[in-house]
Amino acid sequence: MKYTTITTLAALLLGTAGAFAQSAYTKPSGFVTTTIHGATDNGAAPATPKFSVLTVSLRSADQAAGAIVSFGGHLAATSDLPSRQVLTMSDVSWKANQWSDAPHLVYLEKDDGSDDGAEQSLLVLSNTADTLTVATDYNLSGRFAADDLIKLVVAPTLGTVFGADGGGLKTDANPNTADNLYIWDANDWTKYYHNGTNWSRQSPYLANANNVIIFPDEGVFILRKEVGDVDLVLTGLAPVKNQISDVPSGFSFVSSRYSVDTKLKDMGFQSLAGWVSNENPYAADNLYSWDAAEQKWVKFYHNGSHWVRFSPYLGNADDVVISSGTPVFVSRLNGGVSDSANTHTLPYHPEN
Repeated sequence: MKYTTITTLAALLLGTAGAFAQSAYTKPSGFVTTTIHGATDNGAAPATPKFSVLTVSLRSADQAAGAIVSFGGHLAATSDLPSRQVLTMSDVSWKANQWSDAPHLVYLEKDDGSDDGAEQSLLVLSNTADTLTVATDYNLSGRFAADDLIKLVVAPTLGTVFGADGGGLKTDANPNTADNLYIWDANDWTKYYHNGTNWSRQSPYLANANNVIIFPDEGVFILRKEVGDVDLVLTGLAPVKNQISDVPSGFSFVSSRYSVDTKLKDMGFQSLAGWVSNENPYAADNLYSWDAAEQKWVKFYHNGSHWVRFSPYLGNADDVVISSGTPVFVSRLNGGVSDSANTHTLPYHPEN
């Protein structure tokens, strides 16, 4: 069961039954320093590995912009392509596959009548002179409209975020010896490691995984096996619009989206379409936050009035802080719909 997979991942990998430090800037550009904590030194005994969590809350500079003219029909997945949709654009003149020869994301900007609006990132699969084909599990015309704007950016990848050389993490041709990265793929954790030359995926095997994308609305689980912290510095642009994340039925590893702390009540999950609140935690949808100090998942649920922490029990956990730039694991086994967007409200006022 996936419930067992997520709640016992640390125990399974470590063979045993701090939120990372960051410097956050709310100006449009800046940097975030993340500390990936090293394993516990046990003297003559083997060191005890530690887990950290990470999201990419900053993005690269805009490469191009345009406006949506129309949406093509939603296309089902095939053997070689995910489900997708074609967007026809105005005021652009691109080279064929200009935005897919290297990993790129498109940010669709939803105009909701406010100054902030909201935006969502999607993977670019291909392009023509005036169209973009993007990966999407649902029909985008239900969420965005003609005349909404788009911006294209270079996608963050394992190679750019953690470094093509491993970024100070332990490298080894043996994935069981190297430090590991885990990305949730909607069904299970996929394991990555640096083999001394480049990032690789263990299963299904991918010799060079440097271009595997770390989506901004998702997260990475990091297993550090050697003593000694690794500081990871990410640079880029901070969001200036509300951020949209998909939180469909089942399991999702969802980013908090911003490089500032966020209260649980302000994450907005309890307002999602189909979200199940219940005084019984086993009948409610659940959220798990990673406790770096205790090296375990902490379970929360919404009782209809407040967020509640399962253990140690806290009857009103609305103001529990989700640390800046960290993901949470969301379990929607009791509710949820396939097209379910959570808008993470911008927690600061960007400077113009």
